[in-house]
Amino acid sequence: VIPSPEKRKKIILEKVKEVEQKLGYKAILSEKLLEEIVNLVEYPDYGIGTFDESFLSVPNEILISEMVDHQKFIPLSKNEKLVNKFIIITNTIPNEKIIKGNEKVISARLNDGKFLYEEDLKKSIEFFVEKTKELIFFEGLGTIYDKMKRVKQLSEILCDKLSIKEEKENIIRASEILKFDLTTGVVYEFPELQGIIGYYYAKSFGEKEEVANYIKEHYKPISSDDNLPSTIGGCIVSMADKLDNIFSLYSAGRKVSGSSDPYSLRRQLIGISRICIQNKYDIDLIEIYNQATNIYKNFFTKDKNEIIEDLEQFISARLKSFFKEMGFKTDEIESTIRKTTNPYDAYLRVKSINSFRTKGDFVEVATLFKRVRNILTEAKFAIPKQIDTTILLEEEKYLYNLINTKKEEVKNMIRNKQYEKVLSTLLEFKNPIHNFFEKVFVMDKDSKIRENRLSLLFNLYEMFEELVDFNSMEFSQ
Repeated sequence: VIPSPEKRKKIILEKVKEVEQKLGYKAILSEKLLEEIVNLVEYPDYGIGTFDESFLSVPNEILISEMVDHQKFIPLSKNEKLVNKFIIITNTIPNEKIIKGNEKVISARLNDGKFLYEEDLKKSIEFFVEKTKELIFFEGLGTIYDKMKRVKQLSEILCDKLSIKEEKENIIRASEILKFDLTTGVVYEFPELQGIIGYYYAKSFGEKEEVANYIKEHYKPISSDDNLPSTIGGCIVSMADKLDNIFSLYSAGRKVSGSSDPYSLRRQLIGISRICIQNKYDIDLIEIYNQATNIYKNFFTKDKNEIIEDLEQFISARLKSFFKEMGFKTDEIESTIRKTTNPYDAYLRVKSINSFRTKGDFVEVATLFKRVRNILTEAKFAIPKQIDTTILLEEEKYLYNLINTKKEEVKNMIRNKQYEKVLSTLLEFKNPIHNFFEKVFVMDKDSKIRENRLSLLFNLYEMFEELVDFNSMEFSQ
């Protein structure tokens, strides 16, 4: 017995490498399978098993699932294609009887998988789609068939919003049949293959390669480190599917609270956000929900505005957590995104502050703007008046003219999401604001002069407030 799991793990990896070098194959060994094998054996050794080559006509994923999930064998491949050999990790040096016994067991299991596969192919996509009417999505939220109809509508909205035309027909077709493989014999037996089996069957039943690919990719990403869909269509149906999960459950009052997230909605929102950021998809998720309200109104358990408020809080809070995980600082996040529901726009805002906070005079300018904000807050000044230019001092006039020169320019930059250009413009205000505070006393005894100066500061702060809340910024002294 080798009591140390680490030593057993090392021995197993050495045995696997020995097989790879000896046979010229590559082992398909995940960390999960390795850990399971380590805990199953006390004194690891290995043997090489073989199965009939006829099984290789079945999708590799079915064979791998049978070998890995049921028998804890290590499949072997060559040039990324499965071969009819596998590694058996045993507790002792395996003799021929042990190897033959394992081959017999896996042959029976592979035969079951092949039978299910061949039986499925005797049917049609239409047959399987019809059967989704019998599968409940969630209690009170209809069937999987109903869900596919909602995903189709969301896919149409997303395509129109993002001006996707060339791929739209294939995207809509994929969304119509997206979940058909859930009713197949193979997926019933191997639920972890949903989407993958949809890909193989869609191709076998004559669907376009693009449609089959979108079906395969629509579950991605399934974790924070999983790859994103590689195609535009895969991204759209993936987002539509995940948005439907979030919108349906929130419409029915099943929102995420505290540590409770039984439907993994946080993970799905992060998946949507990653897709938006990677592909520069400028979409506001609440706008999408508003466009799709008619799809979900039958699920409402309270007023629509309350549902939207719940969704806003969920999306905003999760985006903030996501950006922290990406390495952005808390004040960069809090000062820029506040209550946003547009993942890509939120990312651009946070990134702009992160890039600029170490540049040149940014800290000094931001500190000056915090001072402006504090003066306005203490004066309880919220309604600016028309500025009387006849009573402005020289420093006030300079600041006033600079504001008027840059105001529309900054608005256009914000509209076009050119946030780093906005911050570059912000730096131009350093000396004018500094000179203003050096020469001008804002809270003058004369109420007309005082309100004129407060109005000037209000107009200044308002220019940049849409991008950044300077009071939320923190700077080390």
